[in-house]
Amino acid sequence: MLGRFSLRGRVMLAYGLLALGLSSALALVTWGVVSDYLTQQRESSAVIETQDNAAALHYGIFGAPEPCRPARERAECGSPTPNPNVSVMDLLNTLPSTDSAAAMLYYEDQWYSLTGRPADLPSDLIASVRAGSTEHRRITVNGQQVLAVGVPLTRPGEAFFEWHPLDGLDNTLRTVKITLIAAAIVTAMIGLAVGRLASTLALRPLAELTRVADAVARGKLDARLQAENDRDLGGLARSFNQTAADLERRVAADARFAGDVSHELRTPLMTMLNSMQLIQNHSTELPAAVREPVELLGYDLDRFRRLVIDLLEISRDDADSKLTARLVWKSIRMKAKFAHLFARADSLYGLDDGIFACVDLQDGSLRWKEGRYGHGQGLLVGDLYLLMAESGELVLLRPTPDAPNELARFRVFSAKTWNPLAFSGDRLLVRNDQEAACLRLKLAAREN
Repeated sequence: MLGRFSLRGRVMLAYGLLALGLSSALALVTWGVVSDYLTQQRESSAVIETQDNAAALHYGIFGAPEPCRPARERAECGSPTPNPNVSVMDLLNTLPSTDSAAAMLYYEDQWYSLTGRPADLPSDLIASVRAGSTEHRRITVNGQQVLAVGVPLTRPGEAFFEWHPLDGLDNTLRTVKITLIAAAIVTAMIGLAVGRLASTLALRPLAELTRVADAVARGKLDARLQAENDRDLGGLARSFNQTAADLERRVAADARFAGDVSHELRTPLMTMLNSMQLIQNHSTELPAAVREPVELLGYDLDRFRRLVIDLLEISRDDADSKLTARLVWKSIRMKAKFAHLFARADSLYGLDDGIFACVDLQDGSLRWKEGRYGHGQGLLVGDLYLLMAESGELVLLRPTPDAPNELARFRVFSAKTWNPLAFSGDRLLVRNDQEAACLRLKLAAREN
């Protein structure tokens, strides 16, 4: 599976998985702590609100509590006496407004309720609260999650119940959950980015090694790694450079050996070939028993000749293997067609689609372009340029990087002229497809 990924991809994946694992673990711990804390806070506030409402309801029914006397005699206090003029339903209506969804009272063996139904409360919860303990429990009422809280009243068997909606708590916990998941994903993405950066920095020496190895494979045997002083890659760099140096010496020695052998064998080989040719020319004069060995010898000499030629080619290829080419710049500003170009100093001159032009050899930028001469041919003589225009006119120029500097022109032919020129001594030979001419020119050209 991992083989489908590159080394850089595996490093990025490792960083991403590590970041995802750490962020997920942190998110789980945070979720556990925050959800428990919020749930406990919600339950605690609901219990306190229910107890406050139960106290207010008790005060409304029984009035202010009276002290129990005599306390020193440890006598049991009697049950509080309810106020006969108080309506329980009116008291329920006057309870302070809280976030409770329903309030129910079990009083004097009767249920009092405004919105909730006692049947929705678990029976064991009712029994536990009537027995004298404060209880709370999460229940579902009409498809809604609520927190049911029960608080016992002063008289045994009487209790007050409320349930509180948990929508706010659930929404808060959902928001926290989404935030933690998003944070884990973002952390994983940051881990991938850090992994990419780290892999780029860590694998940069390997990229250099790949580049140098590729150069050696393409025949540039003098390519070397520049990481010999690196604490981690110094040993590898020195071993690679030593191997490349040994290979360069071996190839050079083989090339010299092939060249020396081939050159040493050429002279005796030519002597043997000439001698064999002479013998074959007079083969009819040889005895019949000698002719077959002579033919076999001629065949072997021809094989030996091809072997020497192959050795010469190998030596030439090895000698030329150090010559490499690279693209410096690319330009469309010199469309020469079949015309000749020439370079002087740092400039390139020639016909660009029939117009004389000059291009900078450093970056390929156009220096100047002027003079329509058609698709003719030119010849450089010293610092002068003889241009036979397509129209048949002979033009003399002294081009420089600043201007073409046309000096003179005269017509030689009246038809299209596309043929190259030849100049020897003071004679210029020109022609086209219909006629030819020889012109005597005395050019004061300066050799640069």
